[in-house]
Amino acid sequence: MKHLHPRAKILFFSGNFFAFLFFAIFVSIWGITPIAITLANSPNSEAVVLWLVIFGFFALLLMVFLSYVFAKWNYDNYLYELGDKEIKIKKGVLWKTNTFIPYIKVQNVDIAYGPITGWLGLANVSIQTAGSSANFKVEGYIPYVSFEEAERIREEILNKVNSIRANSNLIV
Repeated sequence: MKHLHPRAKILFFSGNFFAFLFFAIFVSIWGITPIAITLANSPNSEAVVLWLVIFGFFALLLMVFLSYVFAKWNYDNYLYELGDKEIKIKKGVLWKTNTFIPYIKVQNVDIAYGPITGWLGLANVSIQTAGSSANFKVEGYIPYVSFEEAERIREEILNKVNSIRANSNLIV
């Protein structure tokens, strides 16, 4: 099985970091800020401010560290393989998912990228199957592969789909 492009770690890291940052801001607004305002009006307000700055610095370091660890776990646990009869996608750190998509069910393969993924030279491959559009989701999703790898994946899948359909005399 193949890993995603190594630059995927950057996108996993940034997603994790912004999630932690949003959580930290939420906790700060509703939990720490009222306490800090109360303590800042105390006689030792300078010491309180110093401790809050130190706490904020270590909280930021912890967010960076955890974002890195989770990004590495996500990268290490997102694998894909184009087999002879099916596409295999394995993902998940705590909740693991193994997806097997038979080529005969594949209807369409899309390649997409946004401004950040495009700037990093990465694309996402979406594999749609019969009946998957009714659920408004794709059956298979391979994110953060290079443009060349995305095109290779698309071509290989479509070639295998066409070959299987030609050999089985199915009209789709």
